[in-house]
Order: sequence, then C-alpha cells, then structure tokens
Amino acid sequence: MTFILDIRGPIFPPFLRDARIDDFAKLLQTLENMTLLLRSLLLLKEKEFQASSIQAKIDARNDNFTNDISTFIESALSRTRRRIVLDRVFIDHPTHPTLLTSPDAIDQEVIDHFQNFVPITSTPPSSIQDLPERWSNAYIPLADVSPAIFDSLMDPPTLDEWYSTISSMLNDKAPGPSMISYEMLKHLGPSASTLLFNLICACLLEANIPDLWRQATVFPILKPHE
Repeated sequence: MTFILDIRGPIFPPFLRDARIDDFAKLLQTLENMTLLLRSLLLLKEKEFQASSIQAKIDARNDNFTNDISTFIESALSRTRRRIVLDRVFIDHPTHPTLLTSPDAIDQEVIDHFQNFVPITSTPPSSIQDLPERWSNAYIPLADVSPAIFDSLMDPPTLDEWYSTISSMLNDKAPGPSMISYEMLKHLGPSASTLLFNLICACLLEANIPDLWRQATVFPILKPHE
C-alpha cells in the first residue's frame, strides 16, 4: 500500500486564498477596533454592576435601619453571626456507641438529652437549708449587705412606676405559655391596664402569684465556642 503525502502547504478558505496583503491589514485593524470596543463595553458593564451592587447594599442598610435595627447594628460594627449546624450526634454508650446522622433521630436525641440531663426530684427542697451545699452556699445572705434593703421589696408599685416598667420592656421577645407578649401589655386599654395593675398589686400584697405564672418554656440554644 502506497501513501502519498501532500506537502504543498496549508489549504485556506477561498475568500482568504485570493486575499491580498492589504486586505489582511484591514481585517486585523477591524479586529483590533472590535477588541477595543468589547473591552470598553466590559468596563462599562462592570461599573454598572458595581454601582447597582452598592445601591442594593445602601437600600438594604436603610431598610434594616427602619425595620431590623439589630441587623443594621451588626452590619455597621462588622459583626459576624456564627451558627452551629447539628448534623450528627455521637452517643458514647459503654457497650453500644452510636453515631446518629438522621435528622429525625438527631432531633429526638437532643430532646431526650435536655429533658433528662438535669434530673428533677419529685420532692423539691422546701427551704434553703435543704438545698445541696453548692446551692445553699450561693443563697447565704451577704454579710456586708443590710437586710433592711428588702423591707420595701414587696410594696406595690406606684402607677407611674408600673407604666414606666411596662414601657421599658423590650419588643419581639418570646412570650411564655400564656402567649401574652410585652407588646400586648403596652397596648392595653385604660380599663384593662388598670385591672392588670390592681392584680399585680394584689400579688405583691399577698406574696403569691397564680400557678400558671410559675411555668415557663425554656429553649436551649446551641452556641459556638472558641
């Protein structure tokens, strides 16, 4: 079998085969002009994108200043909010260690942990003396503080003190089991506000509160640490 190698040179398209040198010069000049135009267009688009991004940040900052002041402060102070992603739980059992990766199993294990981590005794201590030593020491009255400071502790507040306390309460706080938020108390009408004030005064005079007020909902929040 015989192979014939054609070494006559590269094969150009017809429109280039008959082109003259000055035609190539015009083509190169045209390509150069197009390159300059494209570069100018690219710079223009980059500036437009940068300007729109800056304006979007400004609009977001103004919106946060009006509607979400905490986010505005964090942004102004360059704070970063760290979060914990709980995507696995290791149960360090002596004989059957287990690694949980299922979201449902992780949620249930976290609930069980916080429900049973601190045992609740069926007969809580009735006095400070019955507390464990660690806590009884914490509740011992301070020797350098006069007991007289507690003499007026249970005195009912004045109406001005009550209104000042209500107005100083923070908004957007989670309510208790009653689902009564601070915002609701701030917007009570005159009659309801007076009834609530009388109830608070009665609680202080009787040194007692309704049983439901003793209940609270505690949400453990995982936070990162160094």
